[in-house]
Amino acid sequence: MADYKGIKGFTIQTIAGDPPAPIIGQVWYNTTSNVLKGYTSAPGAWAAGNALNTPRRSAAGAGTQTAGLAIAGAPSGGLTTNVEEYDGTSWTEVSNITGVARYDFFNAGTQTAALIAGGNDHGVVDLDICEIYDGSSWSETANLGTGRYRGAQGIGLQTAALAVGGNLPGGIQNLNEEFNGTSWTELADPTTPRYNQAAGGTSTAAIVMGGQAPATVGATETWNGTSWTEVNDMNTGRVIAGSALRAPNSTSLLAGGYPVSALTESWNGTCWTEVGDLGTGRQNVGACGIGTSALLWGGQAGPPPATTDATEEWSDPLLAVKTFTSS
Repeated sequence: MADYKGIKGFTIQTIAGDPPAPIIGQVWYNTTSNVLKGYTSAPGAWAAGNALNTPRRSAAGAGTQTAGLAIAGAPSGGLTTNVEEYDGTSWTEVSNITGVARYDFFNAGTQTAALIAGGNDHGVVDLDICEIYDGSSWSETANLGTGRYRGAQGIGLQTAALAVGGNLPGGIQNLNEEFNGTSWTELADPTTPRYNQAAGGTSTAAIVMGGQAPATVGATETWNGTSWTEVNDMNTGRVIAGSALRAPNSTSLLAGGYPVSALTESWNGTCWTEVGDLGTGRQNVGACGIGTSALLWGGQAGPPPATTDATEEWSDPLLAVKTFTSS
């Protein structure tokens, strides 16, 4: 049987203490405590947070894990204009959106500078309304060039956002529009037309994944500000999942989705890896944050129109010194 030296090419280091800057996979014998140690990472995990005040599905998100927004959406049996802020501990109701109650819209930005556009109000499914939030109130701004709903959520900032894909009564829309804080402009279309996809990143470094084309797909594309590139697919194709909105296209996190799922996948810029499951499997979820520190709330944990108020927080793997043997 091969020994450590045969595998690594050198013997285990002996040191009086722990190395000042160990690397992942490093192993050493601590002569002070007389134990074998190594440097490794613990798996990332979801932890329960405090519940939303208004359970809902298909809401928009903005911000970070400790400064997030849950915007409008669909409670059981209706729609809402309600908006809530998350401070890392609890949700507080703040100013409602000014337009009609709606869901399945585009979104971008932070807790104090958010944007929503398009959506469905149960009457008009191709709304072009666009609103911005300044941390205390909402106001209407320039409309989308093409109204639509169920597009990629969460790309960019209030003054530099993308609205990608979506759906209309006439079919899937493969449009890509950019908002510069004043107006919307059409840019290069994605390779795969789809709707109900997840997304994240910035207006010059975005990622779009999953969705319906019209069948469920796991296709992933990245955007460099000029063109789209097909990259490795997700392990499990799905729709209406939650994604870490503020993550660049080199890192991301995707969780939940339809069919009702607790699966979570992490993107490292090259491929997707399955990581820790959600505590509550669900679809039509709201989300925000970054790939290493995400926030997810609401959605459907069963058949519609049931909704949930559950909130979960994602913590990325933590690097740590681990003791392998006792003295």
